[in-house]
Amino acid sequence: MSGYELHYFNVRARGEVGRLALSAANFEFKDLRHTREQWLEIKASGKPPLGQMPFIVTPEGKTLAQSDAILKYICKKGGLSPTDPWDEAVADQICGGVDDLRLAVVKAHFEKDEAKKEELRKEFLETTLPARLANYDALLKGTYFMGDKLTYADITFFDFFNGFMNNGAPTVPDCLSKFPRLVAHYEKVLENAGIKAWLTYADIIFFDLMNLLEKGEPTAPKALEKFPLLAAHHKRVLDVPEIKKWVETRPKTEH
Repeated sequence: MSGYELHYFNVRARGEVGRLALSAANFEFKDLRHTREQWLEIKASGKPPLGQMPFIVTPEGKTLAQSDAILKYICKKGGLSPTDPWDEAVADQICGGVDDLRLAVVKAHFEKDEAKKEELRKEFLETTLPARLANYDALLKGTYFMGDKLTYADITFFDFFNGFMNNGAPTVPDCLSKFPRLVAHYEKVLENAGIKAWLTYADIIFFDLMNLLEKGEPTAPKALEKFPLLAAHHKRVLDVPEIKKWVETRPKTEH
């Protein structure tokens, strides 16, 4: 088999960060999007190692599930991972923080009580998100979270802010506007030849979170307006050719 296969449903959600990583690493891959019926057949075949998606099939025929495991494996193979143990721990910290934001968004989205849902959304947009963006702005070391090298931290950030906050659009989420550095970071990841055509995982994770706030739109989240550095970071990630291209051409989905 030539290239990788990434199996998931026809949505961004948990599958997008893997697609972004494969694109940023310039790895050839098939973006296989399955219907529920197709998935049930695939699951019954025993091919998915944990009986769930997303999962990838490597050129050697090996299978791997869990979005975080897929992200880090692809980034290590593609030279998009920190080489120093401390830097790797910091990158993981960034990714974990993005996951906290993702869970908060999902919690509000699935809340059935409309009054409670609005309360959760308001708390997230007015308190949780601004505070976390300030944290990320302080953690941004340079062009990317780990300095001059794109890592899975960037990809994770980009994935959230592009998908959850920007609805997948190749623009900077409004929530990043108060953070110029995060905007620049987001745009840089978006300009990546592989991402723009579809970053390190730290930048992508941060960008993804910011983009989630923008419902996938290619704009900077308003939450970054008070954090010029984070806004600039967001912009840099968004400017990565590969990321920008992917955000502009990927299938339009609700989540």
